[in-house]
Amino acid sequence: FGFPPKKEQLEVVKCIGMQKDCVLIAGCGWGKSWTYFLPLALWEDRIILILSPLKALMDEQQKKLEKDYGISSEAIHGDNKKLPRNLEDRLSKGEYRAVFMTPEMANDRERFPKLWNMDGWRSRLLAIVIDEAHCIHSWGSGFRKAYSQIGDLRAKAPPGVPFIAMSATLPPD
Repeated sequence: FGFPPKKEQLEVVKCIGMQKDCVLIAGCGWGKSWTYFLPLALWEDRIILILSPLKALMDEQQKKLEKDYGISSEAIHGDNKKLPRNLEDRLSKGEYRAVFMTPEMANDRERFPKLWNMDGWRSRLLAIVIDEAHCIHSWGSGFRKAYSQIGDLRAKAPPGVPFIAMSATLPPD
């Protein structure tokens, strides 16, 4: 990726490899995204699901991964009108290695009725990253209730898939 990784970035990658949940609190511009970009280079046949509230950031990261690093990815949110009709099958086959989704989409049973039970998806899923994790508390009981349902993904995800929570503003306690 053209830079020496920070110790803390490698610690998150280590947690992913050891199938351990972790929390990363680091400032804006620190390089939190690299902690889920790096594993894509190490585990070439695996998928990382990134839950994000920010559609513009999802689109930006998706384009950067594809253009700069040749890593297939998709940004799945309500404003993306270019999603293929057979998206579940393509996700299950591992056609996209970095999958950016809003929490609303991750739990959408109408859009993805089979995804969480598909063998290809389950066997390839390396980690679930919750970007802007502070939104779980601040938005989950208000205008974006899907944030309060992120924990439901634990039951849907295969055993051993770690959850990585990231935030620049999450209080340390």
